[in-house]
Amino acid sequence: MSMGVAALLGWLILASCSPPSQQKSASRLAVPEYFPPEVLNRYAVLMDSAMDAAAAERWNEAIKALEAQVELVPNSVWPSFYLACLRNRSGDVDAGMGDLTRAVENGWDDPDRLESVSDLELLRRDARFPSLVAQARARRTTEEETFAAGLPVYRKPPYAFADSASLARWVDEQRDLMRSHEQIWSVGQALSARMDFEARRLAAASALHRGRTGFDEGIERLRALAAMHTIFDVWGPFADGVQREVERYLATNPGTEGRSEAEYHAGVAAYCRSRVRDPADPGWAEQAAGARKRFGSVAPGSHLEGSAQAWLLALDLKKTGEYAHRLLPQVREFARAYRDDPAAMEIASTFFQDRILAAIWPVPLDAADLDGRPVSVDQFHGRVLLVDFWATWCGPCVAELPAIRDLYAKYHARGLDVLSISLDYSDRMPAEKLREWTESHEMPWRQVYDGQAWKGPVAQAFMVKGIPYAVLVGPDGSLAASGNECRGERLAAIVAKLLPEK
Repeated sequence: MSMGVAALLGWLILASCSPPSQQKSASRLAVPEYFPPEVLNRYAVLMDSAMDAAAAERWNEAIKALEAQVELVPNSVWPSFYLACLRNRSGDVDAGMGDLTRAVENGWDDPDRLESVSDLELLRRDARFPSLVAQARARRTTEEETFAAGLPVYRKPPYAFADSASLARWVDEQRDLMRSHEQIWSVGQALSARMDFEARRLAAASALHRGRTGFDEGIERLRALAAMHTIFDVWGPFADGVQREVERYLATNPGTEGRSEAEYHAGVAAYCRSRVRDPADPGWAEQAAGARKRFGSVAPGSHLEGSAQAWLLALDLKKTGEYAHRLLPQVREFARAYRDDPAAMEIASTFFQDRILAAIWPVPLDAADLDGRPVSVDQFHGRVLLVDFWATWCGPCVAELPAIRDLYAKYHARGLDVLSISLDYSDRMPAEKLREWTESHEMPWRQVYDGQAWKGPVAQAFMVKGIPYAVLVGPDGSLAASGNECRGERLAAIVAKLLPEK
């Protein structure tokens, strides 16, 4: 099903159901406005035009496209924000402040971006700017308090579904519809829409499965709520809502599996409430202790045992800091026990990617280069190999290229090879276009590209979570370095040691 058809069907179904505001619920969620497909499509075309024009520094053309977006959807925050950024570039502070004021009045709720994005540098010097930041922060605080109340509870499903298949189709259509609106909604509006949707989905699922074994509405609510944020986010008061949902569920005296899953979600919420990164910070010990208690309550043999153990090991590694290498035996034991547990390995690769990679090394690399020739690490035996994960759209990756070119020029004759693994997307970067790009940027080494980006088998095997990311393989096939060690002067020093001048 195409995006346009899915959006149309989803919009029609939404229009035929009881509007969220008319359904019975104690929630204070402010569900944002939905728009018909023709508005969404026109809005997307204008945004693409604005971004293309801005990239080519055709500022007036970009401004006209964004102003047309404002006229099309007056309450959208993004066109006004981008207009403010463009006015900042041109030095038109008064107009930029007007655009930014409109964005805040329309619901802008990301004060951190206002304070950090480089394209607002001139506007930040304006005396009116702090007030806008304060308004955005106040809005975010209000939203967080609302989200902390948890999912709303609808007494009736939004639509009468005959079977699981019809419910699944509706769910897919609604998710497509929400994705198409992310270009319009603010962060808080998008989260409000998701929470409202999940509450309606659960009401429908509960009505459809009522009385059937295997459907646990309590754990389904908890899963839906916990999935609203990722483990990379600071959850803030939202984490309190998850904890309350956990306690409500535990009060129903669930079985071992349900209790373990609830404790696991509580552990994630405890860690992510403030997500303090530095063990030297006074808040880290309390955060870690709360998370550790919950993860330690996950029963052996439950489906989240491996994930809980990954979190506990991550906390241990973080606490030991510079002495984390002493825990390598524990990392190896974890890898031995849970290597076939995708969820556990996902957590491990998120928090201690380099260490888990070392524990499971060697990692298979079975691919083909742009010329269709097979590629494997074994082909480079006896030479030093830098496996570099990158993409043309990744600014830091492109910024690393001169250093890699210099290193290649200096050490290739001595035994250094480079293998670049592109995480570009096939719909944006066809293989031939990538070949032209690498040639024009003087990358004479072999390129692997499957167009699957993060989901490609090589990226998955190496558990790549961010780019640039590189792995250095020694002449004997051992793992010589990975991650931050494979950058700049540190990489050059390691290569020099592996390939000394004769």
